[in-house]
Amino acid sequence: MKHLITCTSEELALLVGLCDYPGVAKGILESSSGKKSKKEWDAILEATVNQLILKQYWNEEKSSKDENPLSEEMQKFIVSYVNSEQMIRCSNLDNKNTLMLHHFENETWLFHMIDRDIIHEFAYADE
Repeated sequence: MKHLITCTSEELALLVGLCDYPGVAKGILESSSGKKSKKEWDAILEATVNQLILKQYWNEEKSSKDENPLSEEMQKFIVSYVNSEQMIRCSNLDNKNTLMLHHFENETWLFHMIDRDIIHEFAYADE
């Protein structure tokens, strides 16, 4: 498997939102943290930007020019992730984790492990 990224639910939601999927981003946030006010979400996402800068997922120069701060590769990955048409979901309730396998194109699958609805780990896997 080829490791792609590891991120929190907040980071994933912000990445998804930056790729023009606000409904999906909202679903990720509410699934992990419950409903919050707009002011609370704004504060959470503002802090999350710093985490994305630390992980080098966020380009501050592009952001200062009002461009999408994500690399083209990251944007392509997020679009593929959100638009995957087939998915297998396996839940382990005792350990509070979920494995999701998203089918991309040809024989490529995306391994998506979710730990305690907090940590998301992604990797590509061949069929």
